[in-house]
Order: sequence, then structure tokens, then C-alpha cells
Amino acid sequence: MRNDAGSGAGSRGGKIIGRTRTGNPIYENHKHPAHQSFTLGEHGDASLKHNELLKASLLKESVARKSKDKNAQKKAEDQSDIHLAGRKHHQNAKGSDE
Repeated sequence: MRNDAGSGAGSRGGKIIGRTRTGNPIYENHKHPAHQSFTLGEHGDASLKHNELLKASLLKESVARKSKDKNAQKKAEDQSDIHLAGRKHHQNAKGSDE
């Protein structure tokens, strides 16, 4: 996804990994200020997105481990940690509509 300079969602800093069903950006960093106004449903969308990316990272980690590629393994482990934390955060978050 492109993050063009300007006043749009991508210009708020951080990597956008997806969008909620309502069109709001989901940032890789689960502590991004834009997530504070998420509804309960949007937190659910973000949790699902982080879970999807967590699964992909775990697969990459497994492949890297088998090939003994330490750099790729470390990168995949770091991504897994990010998405696990994101999934947990959004699963436990209270929505702005509560």
C-alpha cells in the first residue's frame, strides 16, 4: 500500500496493514493514536488482520528455520511479535461506542 505525503491516513505516520470494514486504516503499531477512536467492531477487524499477518509471519519463520537463514528467521520472529501484540491489544480493547 502507498502512504502518500499529505493529510490522508498514510501521512499520520506508521505502516498501514489494512482497513476496517468502515474504511479506517489499521496501522501495524497497535498503539497508533488513530486506533483510540475505533469502535468495538473496528477493533475486531484489526484483530483479524493482525491474526492473518501473524499466521503469515509464523509460516515465514518456520521456512527460515528449516533453511537455517538466521536473518530471515529474526525478521519473521520480530513480525510475529508485532502481530501477536496487535492481535491481543485489539481483542482486549474497548470500543469507542461502549
